[in-house]
Amino acid sequence: MFWRLRDSLPSHVAIGAALVALVAVDAMVVVTRDGGGQVPHYSPPGVVHHANRHTGLLPDVTVESVTSGGGRIWALVDKPSARGDRMFVFQLDPTDYHVTATVRIPNPADRLYYGAGHVWVSGGGDGGSPTVRISAFVPPVGDVVSLRLGSNAAVDSIAFHGRTGYAAVAGRDEVLALHAGNRLRVERHQELGGPTGVVAVEGAVQVTNASRNLVPIILRGADTSFLAAVSRVHPVLAAAGKRAVWVRSGHGLIRVSVTRDGVVTRKHVRTIHRVFDVHTTPAGGCYVSVANRRNRRTHRNLLYFSSAALRAPHPAPTAIHHGREVNSLALDPAGGVVYVDNTGKLRHWVPRRSAS
Repeated sequence: MFWRLRDSLPSHVAIGAALVALVAVDAMVVVTRDGGGQVPHYSPPGVVHHANRHTGLLPDVTVESVTSGGGRIWALVDKPSARGDRMFVFQLDPTDYHVTATVRIPNPADRLYYGAGHVWVSGGGDGGSPTVRISAFVPPVGDVVSLRLGSNAAVDSIAFHGRTGYAAVAGRDEVLALHAGNRLRVERHQELGGPTGVVAVEGAVQVTNASRNLVPIILRGADTSFLAAVSRVHPVLAAAGKRAVWVRSGHGLIRVSVTRDGVVTRKHVRTIHRVFDVHTTPAGGCYVSVANRRNRRTHRNLLYFSSAALRAPHPAPTAIHHGREVNSLALDPAGGVVYVDNTGKLRHWVPRRSAS
């Protein structure tokens, strides 16, 4: 076996708008494979209208989740009028947000990921759809392969190492190693602590469990000394560059980094509100989505910290985006971020000024 679970280590882990030309995308046929069957299906064309502050970047659809990778943006959308089908993944060109491909995704579907050369969708496990499903395809329009997990389960998150995805399945005491090809193959590994999340950190994947322990999945070549040092802090939210992670604190973030000789350093980044998500930029900055509050003086939903700001003794946000709750967030390859607000609209933000 090429990976194993380490013994649990104590820790708590919880793992504007742009103008867009009117475009119609050619219709395409997508083949969905589920449990060995193949069903040809017609995907209707996607259309982008001129965006404005009311409709967002994709009017006439409800966006559930957004992700990016490989120089593209993908949005998981709900189209109830699409000839009986509902869930689609739109591939967007980040230069102008044209829809360049559309792929039908079988229900249930509510969260989108990119990794291991595939676009991944998970969904189900709640009262509205007890059956849990994970689907994957090679962008832009590869065959969709799916896996049903049954009831009494929910996919909390998926992290990636190489060509493998790792899914934490809450309610089933399992971590799944996922390999997508002609079909979606899975290796099931028991995690009795009750996995609640996964995050990729420095050549390995770390699992959050219900007992608030950090369980590293050790892969070949992983830096286990780094993992051991990080496991003494909690809870890890995201990787933050070489040998560093973002850790949630009571009123912000802590950037924990470890040198090769094992020296651990911590820097606190105050955000006032509870942090929901963190995305680190290639240049070393980060975007942070935080809890929404109705007090006008503290109505902060998206924060941006430049790499220079993070080097300061007490980092302050470089820019603040007010007024919208953020349900899903992804880096935009063309700059800034794309996000889904609480009304299901896809929006874009590029920080342009200091928040001082």
